[in-house]
Amino acid sequence: MCGVYLRIAKADQIELNEGFDEFSLKQIKSRGPDGTFTLTQRGGQILMGFTRLSIRAIESGNQPYEDKRFISVFNGEIYNCEELINKIKIEYPNEVIPEGDAQLLGLWLFLFGPQSINDVVGMFAGYLQIKNKIYAFRDRVGEKPLYYGFHSNDFFISSCLPRATCSSELMGSKELISGVSDYKICEDLFSLSPGTFLEVNQNTILEDRSILTHQYWSWPKRRFLSTRKNFDSAFESNVIDAVKSQLVSDAGMSILLSGGIDSGLVAAIARKEFGNPLTAFTLSFKDSEYDESKRARETAHYLKLNHEVIEVTSEELASNAQSTLDAMDVPIYDTGCLSLFTLSKWVSKFEKVALTGDGGDELFRGYSIFKKSLVINILQTFNFDVSLNFLIKIINSIENDKDDYLGKILKLRRAQSITKNRNLNPLFAALGPLGGTDLFDLIARSLGNQQNSSRKYISNRFIENYYINEILPKIYLLKSDKMSMAHGLELRAPLLNHKVIECAYELTELQLFISPRKAKLRKMAERYLSKSILTSKKHGFSTPFHHVVRFIDEPEWLSHRSGDELAEHKRIWSEAKKGNEWAAIPAWSLLVKEHFFMKTLK
Repeated sequence: MCGVYLRIAKADQIELNEGFDEFSLKQIKSRGPDGTFTLTQRGGQILMGFTRLSIRAIESGNQPYEDKRFISVFNGEIYNCEELINKIKIEYPNEVIPEGDAQLLGLWLFLFGPQSINDVVGMFAGYLQIKNKIYAFRDRVGEKPLYYGFHSNDFFISSCLPRATCSSELMGSKELISGVSDYKICEDLFSLSPGTFLEVNQNTILEDRSILTHQYWSWPKRRFLSTRKNFDSAFESNVIDAVKSQLVSDAGMSILLSGGIDSGLVAAIARKEFGNPLTAFTLSFKDSEYDESKRARETAHYLKLNHEVIEVTSEELASNAQSTLDAMDVPIYDTGCLSLFTLSKWVSKFEKVALTGDGGDELFRGYSIFKKSLVINILQTFNFDVSLNFLIKIINSIENDKDDYLGKILKLRRAQSITKNRNLNPLFAALGPLGGTDLFDLIARSLGNQQNSSRKYISNRFIENYYINEILPKIYLLKSDKMSMAHGLELRAPLLNHKVIECAYELTELQLFISPRKAKLRKMAERYLSKSILTSKKHGFSTPFHHVVRFIDEPEWLSHRSGDELAEHKRIWSEAKKGNEWAAIPAWSLLVKEHFFMKTLK
């Protein structure tokens, strides 16, 4: 995995960009610690930059990749190289095939055109220059980030968002209560949407600012009936092929192993296909209910994996808090950032590549909220503030979720937020970083009636679309990329292969209703994992922040917008310091918010 950069400036602005170029290349250095390479054109008006993490074609895979007909710069991994090479040899038998997979991607797109990106299997982000045109691409689900837009009078493309020029927009009211940012970060800065490529004319972009975007892939839609008859065998075949394709590396291979089915299944297939024993890494939280290392040990022993368990204390996690915040270029209100940053820091000492089990919940509606859509719909009907005691009676009468780890108090507080803010999307309260706090209500009021898209009925399909279009690319995958690449570690997610996704989405609404919560994935895993692993409960890769916060100094809280907000900041932080779990997520979110606000003051 690497970092990419492009800057186009006017002739009389070249010298003014030296500082911006230096900062931007330094910013993406952690993504590619093995070397920095640049190429200039037109006397410096165009600068192409690349920082390399050497994983494939270690000796010959440097970029920018120059061909007399095009120049390409890509970050990522291409998993169907053999297929692409065979087609090139058939259609263009005299072509010289480059050794690097990213270089191959540039040649493929030149020969077959930008739309042929739909034939490419992989995770990637980067750009291609052909004559006066520049095309920039992002992979289907958004595993790799790519930003573009205008900084001062320049046009740029980069793996990282330059500076903190839009911190106020990143912390707008809607972003704070939903926990996700729009792809339009501010007036001149954007994140390229997953499954999309853009097209600009490098000769006129600074004058007309014309940017064309083209969507080449989107998540499939589930049907209500009519699933393919051979679903189980087809799905298993696609998962095996996806794992096998992602085992290609000239720099070793490992896996991040939790106590769950998803990473266990990926580990089992990888162990079988890789030949040599893989090393699995697990983060263990000492004396914490969040610790899943016991289940991970059982999985590793069953699969005969080399297993490294990294035990960390809350104090050690706290010592990484500031570095974790610094690794973000947009706010990520997920306490899991701290755990993944810490784990990646350790793993990167030994490996450059690790497989993960990310994606299983998105394939089969595995998140617990899918069982709570009925509760949400009931709560939306109330026109008055509902007491916690009454909410307890409602929720207990409908369900008893013993496997939920965040605690009933947090869920009840979030439920109360739904009843108080009926004009908002209820998923903001149910999933947002500040849901269940008085601060949520304060900020929600500042939106007024802007959120007129509230729904009378929240279906599981609506929740699913929210996850795959908002939470997965803008929180979970962004977290995976930023926290791992801060240490030059490449994470790969076979379950997010687009063929696996398309096959999983052939499972119908009716079948998911009859056999919910990843039943099909569990059925497949029965052939690879022990029964005790399959029946154990897990609660996601998170952080016991209500323990960690005790070792973090309280911020100055300069980001508050009113006295009431300041009081609520202090109250949430104080409750988290006392060890109250319901306050942990909002406390982390306030720390992220304060961090980005402080950036605007620098």
